[in-house]
Amino acid sequence: MRLSPARLGLLGLTVINVGAAIAVIATATAVVDEARDPSSPAGTFSTVRTERLEVLDKSGVVRAQVQMEDGTDGGIVFRLRDEKGQIRVKLGASGNGSGLVLLDDQTEVGVHLVAGADTRIAIGDAGVTRTLTAKD
Repeated sequence: MRLSPARLGLLGLTVINVGAAIAVIATATAVVDEARDPSSPAGTFSTVRTERLEVLDKSGVVRAQVQMEDGTDGGIVFRLRDEKGQIRVKLGASGNGSGLVLLDDQTEVGVHLVAGADTRIAIGDAGVTRTLTAKD
């Protein structure tokens, strides 16, 4: 299976956007004053620790989440949601590998990348999924 240059470009831009979003969330400052490192400049924090991070829009809708997943593999998941709270991007990592899922307006899988023992790329289009595995 070959990806068209347009799909390849879109996939590349999506990966860059997810990375940029993670960088923004990771560098966000905390509101809890006791977490501030006295040796850091005023208004900055050297470390923010939490078990779950959520970013809300002005309406109070959760638009982004970073959290540990329940289960035994120690996975962590970053989710981006639309204005209705529907998941549109999901990025995960665990001891078994990592994955990226991009969902369309019907919350159907558009692109699914998996890296691990079952490495594959799946692209959905109008109800048809094309899959490329590491063996291909």
